Amino acid sequence: MKISVVIICYNEKKNIVVCLNSLLEQTYSSDKYEILVVDNNSTDGTRAIVQKYIQRNPSYSLRLIINPIK
Repeated sequence: MKISVVIICYNEKKNIVVCLNSLLEQTYSSDKYEILVVDNNSTDGTRAIVQKYIQRNPSYSLRLIINPIK
């Protein structure tokens, strides 16, 4: 069974690094969970930070979903 961790965020540049580091550094096996970051159209650079984490951590199931709120 795979667990999904869903992070819903909007302009969380100050907090997303701590959140992602915590999830990536845990002892639970990385093949047993996925991390989904749902970005509600942030304007503060949150999206770029998450994209860098995805590039730097290819062995983790880490995805960014953009939700363009209108």
